[in-house]
Amino acid sequence: MRHKILIYPDKNLRFLFLDLIPKLNTQYQFNFELLDELEVLENIVTKDKIDFNEEKEIISKFKSEKELHENDLVLIFTYNKLSDSKYGVSNLFLAGRGISEENRCTAIASLHNINWQLFSNEYNYEIQKHSLLHLLICALIPTYCEINPHFETLGCLLDIDIELSDFKEKISKGYFLCNENECFDKVSNSKHGSSILQLCHTFKYNTISKDYVNIPLNDIRSEIIRAKIENQEYFQKLILKVYEYAVKKPIEDWGFYNFLWQGINPVVEKQAQIALNALFKIILEIRAINIGKENETACGFVDFLVTHNFQDKLFKVGIEVKNAHNQNIESSYVQLKQYLKSETTNHGILIILWYKNKDFKEPQKFETKEMLYDYLQSIDKDGYEIETLIIDCTKRISPSKMK
Repeated sequence: MRHKILIYPDKNLRFLFLDLIPKLNTQYQFNFELLDELEVLENIVTKDKIDFNEEKEIISKFKSEKELHENDLVLIFTYNKLSDSKYGVSNLFLAGRGISEENRCTAIASLHNINWQLFSNEYNYEIQKHSLLHLLICALIPTYCEINPHFETLGCLLDIDIELSDFKEKISKGYFLCNENECFDKVSNSKHGSSILQLCHTFKYNTISKDYVNIPLNDIRSEIIRAKIENQEYFQKLILKVYEYAVKKPIEDWGFYNFLWQGINPVVEKQAQIALNALFKIILEIRAINIGKENETACGFVDFLVTHNFQDKLFKVGIEVKNAHNQNIESSYVQLKQYLKSETTNHGILIILWYKNKDFKEPQKFETKEMLYDYLQSIDKDGYEIETLIIDCTKRISPSKMK
């Protein structure tokens, strides 16, 4: 019996699959089909935050209504964030249910962490195709072979992708199954293994560029240098990525949070803004991107206004920085929208600094930073393109004190 693999991609990926589908049907156990645009699945794809634990039942119901076999796989590709509340995990590359589980053969793959951080060029379709095909194989193996993945980062198709670097390792090694964990033998000996291995061979040598291992898998440092800033939307996304790399990462991973505390209390908002500006500005200057602090507008001051000129076009992104315990945190979007309107741009970024811990208990209204993020995301942005980034500035426990 051939299992149907029904693929429903984000509309921006559909043209890639139109080219790939004929090449997928070169083995005997899977029959790949591209689903037409359907409202019930489009509602899932377009959600800003997708919880697979909620959507798997909708996908199963869709399969039943279409009289599909329960062992046919419906695989959705989205650009949006993916989580699974059943297991308490977020920012997933892939979530799915195996052939013997409840809501069997349902899966969602997310390119949210891949699209802007893995590719040296947004329009490098060679890398994009390989990423899609890797996710496809990574969906087929646990669905039909039911082999448990492992945590070692070997570039194996059965590695658990926790970091972007793990996924990069997979791309750079091709469609690789490691011997250390006997992954190749496990797949090879499974009922559907031969077809999966045939697909891997086809993808690696026949489907697209054979030189995929030489495709540069650049990180944000390379992109900052090479990025072609030709439109406002990309400029905003680039600024957000720079902020994540130059500000969020040093604070959360490199100990910079220590400079944002005075004893048991966080520094005042203005002092934090000065520190963040110092981290941020030096990176932007590499690309002649201008950043002005406390730019006065008709509505007051915006914390940062980032600008870039391209062929007589001026791109602008307004950045507002707020402590999570600021009494006016709930009106942050209102304030930022006023600033953006005054600067004649629709694009802004709201940065929230989160300090709450056992000693500093503010904000009391929000127990976790995720609850605050969800609340802020629910506020109507009135057509403005505003991204929200929460930075965890809480004090860390040093390894020596954990003993």
